[in-house]
Amino acid sequence: MQSLVINRNSKLVTSLQKVASVTSSNVVSLQRLIRSHKTDLEKFGTLEYDEQKVTAGAGYTKKKLYYLNEQQSYLFITFLKNTQVVKQFKIALIDEFFKMKYSQVSTDYQLQRENIELKRTLNRLLYNTEDINRLKQENLNYYEQLDTAKRKLQQIKNIL
Repeated sequence: MQSLVINRNSKLVTSLQKVASVTSSNVVSLQRLIRSHKTDLEKFGTLEYDEQKVTAGAGYTKKKLYYLNEQQSYLFITFLKNTQVVKQFKIALIDEFFKMKYSQVSTDYQLQRENIELKRTLNRLLYNTEDINRLKQENLNYYEQLDTAKRKLQQIKNIL
């Protein structure tokens, strides 16, 4: 089965087409259901959709392809009749949202750990660079002192 939950614009969502496909429901009926519960669904965020041109008679009309976020999906599935297929879909959808969210949190956590380790490495490199620069300066000062001492020694030899 194709994934019920997708990452769209960095948000976990399900599409109305996926709901219709898996539950063997009519897309038009589900769209009507969304429109009738729009106010309730939008309590959990803006209803997102894409528009698709569809041939209608001699011209075209626009069809909305809805995407529901996690909370909207949970509310929406309560509006569906509890046939055996719909009950299985509800369980699968909730399960997949949790798996996707856990996977995303796990990935975010791993990225944070890698970021922390990278910062530590950069700090060590910066610290080492500062040490190297300090040692170079000390070395340069030593050679300058050595040159000064050689010149003074040469001056003393010239006097004698």
